[in-house]
Amino acid sequence: MTCGGTTPITWASCAGAAARERGAAEAAFRALNAEIARAVEGEAPKLGALLDVVLARPISADADEIQLPLAHAVEGRRTLTAREASAAIAARLGSERAIVLVANQTSAQTAALAQHGVPVVWLGDGAVARAIERGGRLCAPAETECHVGVELSGDERMANDDGLCTLLGEALARTGIGRVTIGRFLGAGPPLAVLVRKPRAGASTHVVPTTAGILLQDRWPKGALLLLRAEAEAVDCARRATSPAIAAHLLARYLLLAGPGVTARASEELAVRALEQIR
Repeated sequence: MTCGGTTPITWASCAGAAARERGAAEAAFRALNAEIARAVEGEAPKLGALLDVVLARPISADADEIQLPLAHAVEGRRTLTAREASAAIAARLGSERAIVLVANQTSAQTAALAQHGVPVVWLGDGAVARAIERGGRLCAPAETECHVGVELSGDERMANDDGLCTLLGEALARTGIGRVTIGRFLGAGPPLAVLVRKPRAGASTHVVPTTAGILLQDRWPKGALLLLRAEAEAVDCARRATSPAIAAHLLARYLLLAGPGVTARASEELAVRALEQIR
């Protein structure tokens, strides 16, 4: 009998070879787990190489069963499998895509995502991405996949902010917007504002999937929170305007043009409201 060549072998030698392979696999997994533990602390130079080892033949590990390091702990866990991370993202963000959020470094945004139960895998190098994609999931950069907005408070707010937001909410009432407020965004943020479809009661920090929060929609979600970006030029000008009424009128038009559009009826109503406020 031969096995993989012309040299006769015995069942005992085959069993010995299998045992050696199991031993090598166990050693590789021990080394990988140790490196993942180091990755949790932010430094793991061998992680990529070890991942490649356990995913390749003859070990051929199930990519979905490998624990991956997180940028921040989520509910007390510092590692998750790609399957677990993807399931958590789907539950928290309502994503229908099989994605895993990733980042090359920690940031205020990744920390806020973790606090909201949204895991971000520490990418390290290409081997982590290959492990995720081998399980049939996509790597999605956290910075571009989500917006994290924090409502302004205390000294961040300007004297006209409350009046501006109230008037803007009234001007946009027909769109279904439930509340308007102003915030700052962790990371890149949107150019003008985002729609928070189901804001949590009492929450001042909001995690919004980029695609769900865009203004350019045929209809804005009923009861949604409109979170304006404080640094946006149009918002900043409206906050500093001497007349909040005129500022709200102009900003409402600008927001509608960026979103579902301005109908003739909406345009007339905005003009009438602005004249009433001016008088």
